[in-house]
Amino acid sequence: MQQPFQCIATVCPPAASSDTRYLIAACGPKLQSVSLTSGDIVSHWSSSEVVETTSTSSPANDNNERPTKKLKTAPSDQSAKNIIKLTVSPNNQYVLVVTDDKSLHVLSVNDTGELAQLSSRSMPKRPCAVKVLPNNSTILVGDKFGDVYSLPLLVDDTANGNSDATSTSEVTAPEHKHVEKKPFQPSATTKTVHTQRNLRALAAQQNQKNLTPKSKEPLAFEHKLLLGHVSMLTDLAYGQQEVNGKPRKYIITADRDEHIRVTRGPPQSHIIEGYCLGHKDFVSKICPIPGTTLLLSGGGDDWIGVWDWSECKLLRKLSLQGVFDTDSIAISGLWFGPSDIGDVVLAASEKSRRLAILPASEILKQNTENEVWSWSAFDHPILDVAFVSEKQRMQAFRLTHGSSPHRDVVLLESGTLNDKLQRVNRTQISSGSDLATDELLYGVEKLRKRGHADEAADE
Repeated sequence: MQQPFQCIATVCPPAASSDTRYLIAACGPKLQSVSLTSGDIVSHWSSSEVVETTSTSSPANDNNERPTKKLKTAPSDQSAKNIIKLTVSPNNQYVLVVTDDKSLHVLSVNDTGELAQLSSRSMPKRPCAVKVLPNNSTILVGDKFGDVYSLPLLVDDTANGNSDATSTSEVTAPEHKHVEKKPFQPSATTKTVHTQRNLRALAAQQNQKNLTPKSKEPLAFEHKLLLGHVSMLTDLAYGQQEVNGKPRKYIITADRDEHIRVTRGPPQSHIIEGYCLGHKDFVSKICPIPGTTLLLSGGGDDWIGVWDWSECKLLRKLSLQGVFDTDSIAISGLWFGPSDIGDVVLAASEKSRRLAILPASEILKQNTENEVWSWSAFDHPILDVAFVSEKQRMQAFRLTHGSSPHRDVVLLESGTLNDKLQRVNRTQISSGSDLATDELLYGVEKLRKRGHADEAADE
C-alpha cells in the first residue's frame, strides 16, 4: 500500500520573502519539500542516500594497493530507514529528522526550499523527542530509555563552513586502551558439583565462551547527558521564566509512568524543581503555551491537563469524554496555534478521524462545567498538524449542532491551497506492507500498561 505522510512541518527561510513557505513532509524514509506557492516538489531527501567513506588520493598508493573510493551517493531501498520525528529550528534554517535506526540528521533548507544534509549522528538509544532551543545552536534529544542529551546543532566542520564535511559527523573520540579480557571459566567442576540441577547449570556455563559483557563504545561526537528518567521518556518541552529579575531556563519532560518532571536547564540540569502529578495513565504529549507558564498534557486518560508548570500545580482537567470516535483515548498529538477565532488547542487521538478543537479562552475558565469541544471529521485518522503562518491562519469554522452536546466543525480551507496539496497526495512516494505501515504510524496505545491478569499470564 502507499504510505501516508506521517510527519509534516512548515518553514519560511529567512532569505525568502515573508509569503514564501514550504511544506516539509515525511513519507516513510523520504522527505519532500513542497512549495506552498506553486504546489511543486522542489527538493527531496531520503535516508537511503548514504555517503560512503571516501578519499581523493592518487590512483595507487605506496603499497601498490587499490585506490580508495571517491565520494558517491548510493541510494538503496534496503538501507532506507523510516522517519519517525521531524522538527524545524526556530530560525527556520534547519530541519531535524530522526530515523528508526536511532540516527539524528540535520538538514539545511535554503530560500528556494532545497534540502541538504549537514550531519548525521547515531544516538545510543532511539530518540523519542527532539527540540531545538531558541538560541538555534543547541539540540535537546530525549530517548526511550529516559535520558536527555544536549548536542550542538552544527558539528564543528559544518559550523566552520568546511565544504568537505560529510553527511556523517566524525569527531575524534578519546583514545581508550584496549585490554584483552580473558574468557570466563567457572570455578566449579564435575568433581565438586553432584546434583542434576547444578550439573545442568555447570554445563550451560561451560558452553559460554565468554560471559563478560562487551564494553560500550563512546559516542564519536560532542554531547552531554543532562538528566534521566527511570521510565520511558515520551516527550519534552522547554520553558523559561524570570526569577529574581533574571531569566531561568527549564526542561519539562514526560514519561510512561504518568510523570511530568520540571528540571532546570543547563548548566543546572541536576536540579529537579518538582513533578506535575495527577495523571492515572501514561503521558504521551505535552504542549507549553507560549508567553505563559501554562502547560497542556495528554495521554491515556480521558482528559487533558492544564498545569502551571512553575508551581507544578494542576489547574484544570479538560474532559475528552465523547470527543473522539475510538473506544479508548491515546493522545498522539497536542498543538497550540492561531486561528480566525483566536488561539486554539488541537488534540488528536490515535486512530481517531476527529481533530478536537478548543478555543484557548476555554482553558482558564474556573467553572466545573464540561468544556464544549469542537471537532473536524476527516476520512482517515489524524497523523500530524502544521500551521502555515500568522497571515494564513486556520480558516473560519462552520459549526453544526446536533443531538450531541459537542459541536461538529468543518474547516473552510482555501480551495487553491487544497488543490496544490492534492497534487502532492497523488504522487507515489513510498509504499510498504499494511503491518509495517501500522507499526510506523501507531505506537501510542502500546504505552498503556497491561492489567495484572495479562502480566500474570506471561509469568
